[in-house]
Amino acid sequence: MQALAAPTVSKPFVAAAPRAPRSVRALAVAPRAAADEQPAAVSRRALAGLLAAVPVLLPASRALALIPDDDDEELVEKARANRAKRLASERQTEQAFTRSGDKIDRVLEQELIPVQKAINSLASSGAQLEAGNVKAAAATLNGGWVRDFQSSASKLSYTEAAKNSASAVFASLAALQGAASKGSAADAKRSFVAAAGALQTWAVDANVAGDLKGLSRLVLSPLSAPRCMPPTSTTLSRCCSGRTPDSPEPAGASSLALPDMRRRRVGGGGDPRANWLQAGWAVCRDCLEDWPYNAEYDRFYWPLALAVYGSYIAKLLPLLRWQENAQNLVLAAGLVMLMWMSGWRPAAYKRHGALMRLLLLTWAYSAPVLTSMDAMQAFSQRPSQIPLLGPFVDTYSLWLSTRNAFLAWAMLGCRPPLYLAVPYQLAGLLRISRAGFCGSGVLLHPIVQQRTEMAHILYSLALAGLGGTLPLRHLAPGTPEQRCSSLLLFFNLVFAFLLPLLLLVPLRQRPQDGGWTARGGAGGITRLQAACRRADQVIESKLRLLLWSPPTDVLPADEQQRRAGVAPAAPQSMQAAVASLVLRWWALLAVAWTACCVFLS
Repeated sequence: MQALAAPTVSKPFVAAAPRAPRSVRALAVAPRAAADEQPAAVSRRALAGLLAAVPVLLPASRALALIPDDDDEELVEKARANRAKRLASERQTEQAFTRSGDKIDRVLEQELIPVQKAINSLASSGAQLEAGNVKAAAATLNGGWVRDFQSSASKLSYTEAAKNSASAVFASLAALQGAASKGSAADAKRSFVAAAGALQTWAVDANVAGDLKGLSRLVLSPLSAPRCMPPTSTTLSRCCSGRTPDSPEPAGASSLALPDMRRRRVGGGGDPRANWLQAGWAVCRDCLEDWPYNAEYDRFYWPLALAVYGSYIAKLLPLLRWQENAQNLVLAAGLVMLMWMSGWRPAAYKRHGALMRLLLLTWAYSAPVLTSMDAMQAFSQRPSQIPLLGPFVDTYSLWLSTRNAFLAWAMLGCRPPLYLAVPYQLAGLLRISRAGFCGSGVLLHPIVQQRTEMAHILYSLALAGLGGTLPLRHLAPGTPEQRCSSLLLFFNLVFAFLLPLLLLVPLRQRPQDGGWTARGGAGGITRLQAACRRADQVIESKLRLLLWSPPTDVLPADEQQRRAGVAPAAPQSMQAAVASLVLRWWALLAVAWTACCVFLS
């Protein structure tokens, strides 16, 4: 076996020769060779990266650009429209909630004041157009109420329909102003009908028709009576477009039905007593609509009146009988009711406030406590002993104790129309003048008797110089009681009758045109209502002669009159205005003092 093994040949050891160093080119070739041996996956990754970089190299399209939300006009307009719709819906929901609680939002109430003034001004201009006085109507339409109305209407228009209706109202008012300024009565009447209808449409679209007073009467004014008074009912679009009730209504017209506001003629069938009662109630309601509504004034006045009258009752409570205290407490309860309704239930106060004020005024002028001698003596027990100021203190005390202040307070709080205020004032003057206050202890006091004699001398010297009055010896009544009665009558005439009426003129609201006459009332009732309105205007014109009016300046209309050949009125200076007012007052007081002295001589 060993023999068969191959012999091992031993090779001689040869030393390894040293390697020559590689060149740079050789080093570069080696990696390239290695790279050639990489798999094909490397080429696929490179291809994928190249394809991903292609969109970057291409020009960017406008549609693929990323725009911030604030710069996207379409998105911003859409957001604004959605926000406006949401605000309008929230506002309508808020108004519906406040109305469901029988009250009105304070902010909404303030915004409605210019709208209510616009309705009253349009009613006045409609009456002037009906009377043919286009110039007076143009002066009424060019007042500052138009600008205030446009501002309030823009604020109250939350929906697109309301905004469109407001634009129509503005255009109608502009057309009405232009027609009246040109002196075209026919065009002005047509524009008035269009403006009234547009205003009614806007009020419905703005959801404020129920909060405005006299709007339906404005639409049913005499100027639009042939168009707006069908036999039963009509729609707003028919009333304001001049079409007959039988004409078809165009598509898209408003379907707001206006009720028939006409009344049955007195004696025209049925129970005559019921007809007369219905006519009387209609006249009473129209009279109540002439009473002014001023929420801010009443919210301030009734709490103040309750505080003053409460202190008056507290002072007299232990000094009067229970019947007189009960009468005072009934009046105080009426004040509490008016204060509560005007402050917390303005919507109910707007509907029923006039009737409540009429009841309060009637009770105040007819209550027996008005002429109570006990109340007078309890309030004024003795004359004032203050040097120099004693007569003035006694005058103020008598103004309170003789109910002159009470009548003035009631008249300024209730603010009736002048054709109702004058009869109430005459009745109050007659009652307190015949109450016999001169028999009270304070007026029989020697100090007061001496002051009465001095007042007679001063008044006679100051007021009896008017031409045509009686000599001074006829102006002095013979007895102290007659002198006291004449002085007290003059005092009541000035402070209980005249002063409240003068203070009432700036606070009152002119009677709204329309009413029974515009709604086709009976002949007798129409004449009565028209006579009341004319009496109101006559009384106001006479009372304004005793009020201060600023001196007139040359108006721009004077230049037009001068060009037309009519001499304009000369401007009145401040001195002339003051002198004229003083002269009128002096003449009135002189005649009143003379009449009081002669009547009680």
